[in-house]
Amino acid sequence: MKEFLSNIIKIDGKKSGKTIAIFGGVHGNEPVGPMLLKELENTLEIESGVVYLVYANPQAIEQKVRYIESNLNRVLKDDNKGKTYEEKIALELQNLLDQSDALLDLHAFTQPKGEATPFIICEPEYYSLVENLPIPFTVSGLHNFEKGSTDQYMYFQNKPGICVELGSRERPEEFLDLGRIVVKEFLKSFNMLSNTVKSEKAKKIHLKVVEFYKKKNRDFSFSKLYKNFDYIQSGELVCVDGGISYVAEKDSYIIFPREDIEVGEEAFILGEIKK
Repeated sequence: MKEFLSNIIKIDGKKSGKTIAIFGGVHGNEPVGPMLLKELENTLEIESGVVYLVYANPQAIEQKVRYIESNLNRVLKDDNKGKTYEEKIALELQNLLDQSDALLDLHAFTQPKGEATPFIICEPEYYSLVENLPIPFTVSGLHNFEKGSTDQYMYFQNKPGICVELGSRERPEEFLDLGRIVVKEFLKSFNMLSNTVKSEKAKKIHLKVVEFYKKKNRDFSFSKLYKNFDYIQSGELVCVDGGISYVAEKDSYIIFPREDIEVGEEAFILGEIKK
């Protein structure tokens, strides 16, 4: 049975079980998540529990913009006052997550050309939920830097919140197959689907965030054109921000390198291999 509740679709299994939320469109200009949700509306059948398919930021999805007033993935907080459009949406999402046992949040990143390496944002205690995914990189430790995200909200409730960056937001069709595997493997972990998914595991490279750099000045530029998971050597010049050079202190990998952002937003993240 499917129950339609505004931007949330409820899918029931025949037996009791876990309650899982699957988000797409937290950022409205990342279409692969909503595309997968639309497909799952008509195809997903689970054996037990409840799955909520959530078009997280409806107006931003419709307008194909990252957000309307504020970044939805920074406002899921206990002290959220519900002032902006996204903060109001966040209150609804928080209520749903309070009732959920786990979250799978589907995202994408800017990579219009070339290889776009998918990756997983996941804390070590939940590695077992992603070990069967054909995605090599996991990133942990963001909850120490990133405030108000969906996965952080779940983490502080001692519940798994897994964010999967499926690939290029500009080329969503290329990553739909991967998205299907991710959803089915995740639901299998909670015994909601039979063992019918065939996918190749990837050897995991676990990274822990050591730097979360926010742009300080309009005059900001990287030392070269970076893409996700380019290797950074200790002592390498990463960027110049308002005339001040930023040099990496450790060997690491760069994540989410973005020049064209507002002052105060994240320009890049550095992660080192977690032994």
